[in-house]
Formats: sequence, C-alpha cells, structure tokens
Amino acid sequence: MNRNMYPNPTTGKINISLTLKGTYQIYNEVGRVFTEGDISEFLDLTDYPKGMYMLLLNIENEYQYFKIIKQ
Repeated sequence: MNRNMYPNPTTGKINISLTLKGTYQIYNEVGRVFTEGDISEFLDLTDYPKGMYMLLLNIENEYQYFKIIKQ
C-alpha cells in the first residue's frame, strides 16, 4: 500500500490520492488520538493547532503511517 498526501506541510486541508475504503486516525505528538473516521479524498486540519501529527491509514488490515506538519 502506497498513498500520497499533499501538501505537507499544510495550513489546512491534506489531499489523499488513490483513496480506497478504510479508516484513519490522527495522533498528536504525545500519542493522543485527535480524530478518526473513514478515509475520504481530503482531511481538514484547519482547526488543529500548529505542530506535528501522525496519520495512520488502515486499508484492508494494512497500516501505513504519515507524518504531517501543520503550520
């Protein structure tokens, strides 16, 4: 599984290309889950504080992590 996300760093929305059915979780720097849900074409981080986040994608029990920088 290889997914592309852009723009990163971001000031708001993250686009996820090649979106398939699955779920996501977004964690902050200390491992607290900020949000979770079904994967869509984009994730809106506009209201998130500035910082680093980890995005976990779960597609058909395959997991992939991405580091996201929110400016």
